[in-house]
Amino acid sequence: MKPRAKTRPAKVRFVQRFHSQAIEQLASDGIAFPLRGYHRAKAAWIVQAEHAFIRLHLKMVMLTQGWQIIGKAQTARHTQMHHEHAAIQINQQVFATTTYPLHPGALQFFRVTPQRPAQGFPHADEQNLCTFNVLSKASTGDFNLWKFWHLMISSTTRKCLDYYGSMLSTLRNWRLALISAFAFGTLPAWAQEAPPPQDATHRALQPLDDESAALNAELFYDLLVGEMAASQGDAVNAIALLMEAARQSQSQQLYQRAAEIALQARSGPQALMVANEWQTNFPQSRDANRYLLQILLMLNRVSESQEALNREIAWTNTAAKPATYLAIAQIYSRATDRVLAAAVVEQALQADLQNSDLAPAAWATIGHMRLAASQKDLAMQALVHAHAQGPLSGATALLALELMEAGNAAAEAMAQDYMHNEPAPAIQLAYARVLIGQDRWEDAQSQLTPLLKAHPDMADAWMTQASVHAQLKQWKKAQQAIQRVESLAQAFPNEEQRKHALSQAYLQGGRISLHQKDYAQALTWLEKIPNASEQLNVQSLKAMALAKQGKLAHGRALIRAVPTNNDAEMVQKRQAEVALLRDNGAPQEAYLLQRTLFEQLPNDANIAYETALLAERAGKIDTMESILRNVIAKHPDHFHAFNALGYSYADRGIRLAEAKELIETALRHAPNDPFITDSLAWVEFRMGNKQKALELLEAAFAQRNDVEIAAHLGEVLWSMGNQERARNVWRQALDRDADNETLRTTLERLQVKP
Repeated sequence: MKPRAKTRPAKVRFVQRFHSQAIEQLASDGIAFPLRGYHRAKAAWIVQAEHAFIRLHLKMVMLTQGWQIIGKAQTARHTQMHHEHAAIQINQQVFATTTYPLHPGALQFFRVTPQRPAQGFPHADEQNLCTFNVLSKASTGDFNLWKFWHLMISSTTRKCLDYYGSMLSTLRNWRLALISAFAFGTLPAWAQEAPPPQDATHRALQPLDDESAALNAELFYDLLVGEMAASQGDAVNAIALLMEAARQSQSQQLYQRAAEIALQARSGPQALMVANEWQTNFPQSRDANRYLLQILLMLNRVSESQEALNREIAWTNTAAKPATYLAIAQIYSRATDRVLAAAVVEQALQADLQNSDLAPAAWATIGHMRLAASQKDLAMQALVHAHAQGPLSGATALLALELMEAGNAAAEAMAQDYMHNEPAPAIQLAYARVLIGQDRWEDAQSQLTPLLKAHPDMADAWMTQASVHAQLKQWKKAQQAIQRVESLAQAFPNEEQRKHALSQAYLQGGRISLHQKDYAQALTWLEKIPNASEQLNVQSLKAMALAKQGKLAHGRALIRAVPTNNDAEMVQKRQAEVALLRDNGAPQEAYLLQRTLFEQLPNDANIAYETALLAERAGKIDTMESILRNVIAKHPDHFHAFNALGYSYADRGIRLAEAKELIETALRHAPNDPFITDSLAWVEFRMGNKQKALELLEAAFAQRNDVEIAAHLGEVLWSMGNQERARNVWRQALDRDADNETLRTTLERLQVKP
């Protein structure tokens, strides 16, 4: 770009300070130094350096007697940069105090029952309804602490180190803005307090002496070369240049940039070296300590993180500590050695356990860490301590809910203590969601009724209410609840949240209509979702609605037309097509298609497992057994494979002793799994141990009111002469899912009409 004003001597003198070799290098890399007049200062010139390849931009003011950044204009720009890039910096906000109110809760969707091996496949139109978040793009999936504890903190505080990727600041114009801050003696607004507002005519533009200007020019040159090295993949030289510049300028932000480059290069040891030096030179720096802490955890050096963790907790004020505990639990839950991680966190929280205000949240954090380490009994002990210190604490209630989800029924009494005393709406909704996960629909309704009465504009609660109505076959009420969500979402002020909430409402409406077998209405809901053709979950539901109307080929075509960006998405698309075939009377085609995935990814245990189940559905029993035995040999912790093989033997009445051994092995891995307990009961029944089978089935059915468990329980009761109760169990199961294959074949075999 050509100059828009006449050249002044200051321009030549300034450019010469970059040295001719530097200018030649910059020019060869595509950087130009055009000059244009700055309309508010007669003596000022703006230089804009642009690098076409790495998209760097820099604006600075040139003065006849020196140079510096225009204070007000640049401060505003840096403030803007801060807002634009705060979300992608390393977890500066991970440990921050929450600035948002409680999250309103969660939406619902059809969930495939996890790992229900040989008892039959779940069908998309007969599933229980689970949870989504209205305002969050990430669905919650199966229960974990964060699915509830995120209700207490902002989405920002939930972010944590995604190993290398999430620690990197990838927007490059921020990088050069950082360079300009040190080259010209100005820090961005997020690193210092903004100067008091001044009128443009009264701003003082102090010139720099020649020695300082020359030093800054050299530093600016080194930083540019370092950034160019980084952009070209030369991380070693880039880090060396930035580290040297950081030492000379005593700049924390340059240490941060060097750490980011190391992480971008996926060089954990180099990142740790940078963070250690940064923390040593700035021992009171929270940023340095947080980088060091998270890099240590990234490298799985959990025991070495104790001091950094102790500092982080000590530097956090009391009001912010509960949110900090949550962030700590999140990042330490990713450690490979979770037992060690739990011990480190517990040690760091010892002082706070003595503080009556902090003890409930501290004990709840310890309980979560213990539960993540599979120390369920110790987690329960932590809950007892938390409850003793704060029975009305939300943190106590959330740990109790997590333990309930893990199968500890005794935790519910402590959760109820909180619920009986004006619970936070989001936590009450979380309790309802746990009850739904246990198929306790009436109990869930008992929580939703007062919740919606007190908070009639709570969209997530209405979405959950729709799911409960649908499960109870109150179809009109379910559709009305979805319409209520739609109405509330229309009023959301944030456009992105509004669009997302509406999409989730329409998606849920489609699922409920499928559950109702109103396939035309399902398509009506789903058609409202924008860009639906690009979303696999939406197209899969449309395909199911079409297949149920006899248009299976059309449904397959919808799924196949969904675009994909990588191999993982291709696999997901293939799996969606397999599920469509499997659930619509085409087991042979489903198996053959699944087989292509298995041959493509032979070492994927889950794909192998699903292939085995489909082989059984397709009548290929020998193939099923061979694949499951191979999974067990390669993945001895894949307890679902043990359960599936054992149940297959039991269901066919063969090799019962081996079947029992296989299922008991699975149960040792998952002692509270009601479906594995059901499998063991079925073995006992086949072996003639009816009373033992009945006891096991009663326990499993009490834990999970499932149609297939009900089918087995009814058959055992029928065989023991308790036909009245058997009919009652079967009738209730038929009301829930009259098309369930296990239930239907059981009644046909016994020639019973409940």
